[in-house]
Amino acid sequence: MQALFESMRVPDAELDARIERALDPEYWQALVPGLVVCGAPAPELTPGPPLAEAAHRAAAAHLQGDRYVRLSQLLPLSLTARMHAGVNAVLAADWPAVFTWMYDEFWRVPRIPPLVQLVSGMLGEGYLQTPYVWTNLVSEQRGADGWPPHVDNPGPDARVTMWIPLSEATLETGCISLIPPNAIPKELQDAWHDRESFNVVEMKRLLQATIAFESHPGDVLAWDARIIHWGAPRQSSGAPRVSLSMEFITAAGESTITSKSIPVTSDGPLPSHEDRLRLIARGIVDFNRRELRTSRYEGLARRMLQRLGE
Repeated sequence: MQALFESMRVPDAELDARIERALDPEYWQALVPGLVVCGAPAPELTPGPPLAEAAHRAAAAHLQGDRYVRLSQLLPLSLTARMHAGVNAVLAADWPAVFTWMYDEFWRVPRIPPLVQLVSGMLGEGYLQTPYVWTNLVSEQRGADGWPPHVDNPGPDARVTMWIPLSEATLETGCISLIPPNAIPKELQDAWHDRESFNVVEMKRLLQATIAFESHPGDVLAWDARIIHWGAPRQSSGAPRVSLSMEFITAAGESTITSKSIPVTSDGPLPSHEDRLRLIARGIVDFNRRELRTSRYEGLARRMLQRLGE
C-alpha cells in the first residue's frame, strides 16, 4: 500500500517545471480564459446592493442564534458556472482543485456586500479571512463522500466558515450535514475533539439532531466554525460535486493566525500571485490526508514553499 501510495505522487523530475508554470500569471490566464488573474473585478462581482433590511435581520439572527444560516440564490449562476468550468480546467491540467484559488473570482465572492454584511454582523467590523481556503471535490461514484464529521476550529476565537456549492449538492449527490449546537447538550458539542467514543444515548442525540442541507449553485451556507458537520455520501453516481470553503475570524483573533496567514480583509487588496501560491501550498500540506487524490501533490506543495522562501 505504501508503494502504491508513493507511485501516485507527482514525480520529482516534474516538480521544478510545474513550479515555473505556477509562478507565471499568464499560464493561469491561458488555462482558464473565462476567469481573471490579478485583474479587474468581473461584472457580476462589482459592488451591488446589500441584503434588504428584513432579510439581513433574519439571516443575522439565524447565524447568531442557531450558529448557521443558508442564503438561497445569492450568487449569479453565470458566475458559479464560470467558476465551475475553472475547476474542471484546473483538474484537466493535472492540478489539485484548490489551485482555482489562483483566480480573483474565488477571493472576490466573499466580498460581495450581502456576505460582508452577514459576516461583519457575526464577527464585527474589520474581520479577517484566515489562510484556510479549499476547493472541495467529491468524486462521481456512488458512496463517495466529503470530509468525515469534524469541526473546523475548536478554539475560543469566534470564527465563521463559508461554504459555497458550484454544483448540485442534494441528498442524491451528497450534501452538507450539520448538528446545530442548540439541539444537543453543550458537553457533546465541546467534547467532539477530546472523546474517543460516545455511548448509545449520546449517539442517538447526535443523530436525531442532524440536519442535511440540500444546496444549489448560487446558494451560500455559513456556520460557526465549532459546529459538527460533514459531507454526506452520494446516493447515486453522476458528475463530481464541487464546492468552496473558506473561514473568517474577528480582528481580535489576528494573532492566532499571523504565523500562517497573509491577512485578507473584506476591503483591502487581494492576495498577490505568490501569496496565493503560498496559501494553496500550505493548504495541500495541511489537508492532503483528508483527500487521497490531493496527497499526490504534497511533494509539489512542499517544494513550492521552499521556492517561495519557506
